[in-house]
Amino acid sequence: MKNGVRFSLILGILLSSAGLALAQPDSLWSVTFGGPDQDSLWGMIRTSDGNYIAVGSKTTETSADAYLVKFNGRGRLMTHAWFGNDTLREELHDVTELASGGLASCGVVHTGRNDVRRMLIITTDDYGSSENIFTYGEDGGYDDGYSIIETSPTDVAIGGVSYPGNNWQDDFAIRVISSMGDQQGFQHYGDQNVGEYGLDLIKTNDSSYAMVGQSFVFDDGGEIVSGEMAILKTTSALAELWHNSYRVANSVTTGNSIIQTPDSGYVMCGAVGEIDREWGILGWDCWLIKVDARGDRVWAQAYDLGRDEWGMQVIPVDSGYVIVGTMGTNNGGVELFNTDAFLLRVNLEGERRWSGVYGGRDNDDGLQVIPTRDGGYMIGGNTSTIGAGLTDFWVMQTSPDPQGVEFGQSSYPLGFVLSSYPNPFNSTTTISYSVSTPGFVRLGAYDFGGKLVSEFAAGYRTGGTYHTTWDAKALPSGQYLIRLERAKGVEVVRSVVLIK
Repeated sequence: MKNGVRFSLILGILLSSAGLALAQPDSLWSVTFGGPDQDSLWGMIRTSDGNYIAVGSKTTETSADAYLVKFNGRGRLMTHAWFGNDTLREELHDVTELASGGLASCGVVHTGRNDVRRMLIITTDDYGSSENIFTYGEDGGYDDGYSIIETSPTDVAIGGVSYPGNNWQDDFAIRVISSMGDQQGFQHYGDQNVGEYGLDLIKTNDSSYAMVGQSFVFDDGGEIVSGEMAILKTTSALAELWHNSYRVANSVTTGNSIIQTPDSGYVMCGAVGEIDREWGILGWDCWLIKVDARGDRVWAQAYDLGRDEWGMQVIPVDSGYVIVGTMGTNNGGVELFNTDAFLLRVNLEGERRWSGVYGGRDNDDGLQVIPTRDGGYMIGGNTSTIGAGLTDFWVMQTSPDPQGVEFGQSSYPLGFVLSSYPNPFNSTTTISYSVSTPGFVRLGAYDFGGKLVSEFAAGYRTGGTYHTTWDAKALPSGQYLIRLERAKGVEVVRSVVLIK
């Protein structure tokens, strides 16, 4: 196992354009969270109460601890908490809100013995007060959790990496864990001579799983011979259905984020870098690829914003996608230096609409993006330009998207449907919504100032169609917004008119 290469590779991954018709969203404000040393954000979500949770790691004098921060929509710190053992190193990579209340986060514990790692799960209340801490993995093994999703009112699934032993390279891995910490299922997937790293797991519209990551072959000296974005599809019982990988001639490709599309296909983002046999990997570009339901390529687009770019997360928006990532200078390897965060918006065919760059004099990395209720974006990442320490959690909000939000269009195109009838209405209207995969749902009515005036649902829903009646006779006539939200900031908004 090429441990040093693997570590730098994963670390590197987590680390104004001409001719555009639209300007970029501006930065409205940014804040940092952390202490005097090195603090690293990995995951961020918006919770059902309208606030945000970010998770990562916090360096102390003796070790690194798992770190959780809660803040409101203006960036004001509400609470923070860290979890760990003084002799170990813990870090959180992702977080999800549970329908039963509270949060579940996944990550890794580095034991300090021959690079042995254990997958970590921490459950807390909404303010980070710890309830349970669990670890999973074989003795002497290497196990990481990079992505966590709620799959039922009692279970979560974690996608990541597991070392199966017997001199194999790392494999994709999926674990299903109950609310009591019992492992309900575990499988690893991969080839003996290839290193596979699963980074983003989703539940699909047929109640199975899909995970994107990367697949690398190393030579005896630890250098990358080939590298490809890889996708795995399994059943709900974790049996492998198919896997595929995507390459560009004389290049390395990586995969960091995946979403499902209305046609049951997938869109994935990452990076593509040209291999130079003398100088290493050169010319990284952000890479977006669309595949069909069987994983066959439909189209792929590379985006050069003037430097070296890594696409870190893709989210669906009206009539297209938004990508957040990191751009900087590459030294021929798998790290970027002098970095800035970027946002990139494209249409459904991957054609660029606008891009924006955000950062300062030192390193500023964009890793997570969530649409905000005023039409902008919340970016989560890390900064060494501002803050209290060497590196801090960095959260920045942008102004509204210049392409705007078209009411009546879904901002989450996969099986996430919202309607109301009649509209306009006099006092009462029936609101219908459909979700194709189980998970947390929040449904409410808002005035145009963003104030919640009625809440209809806030809890776990299985796939299906639901109906509720809104009696608005106590409210004044006017226009209101019906908002249906799911995890990680995805939502559908409809405009309705109350006439009395």
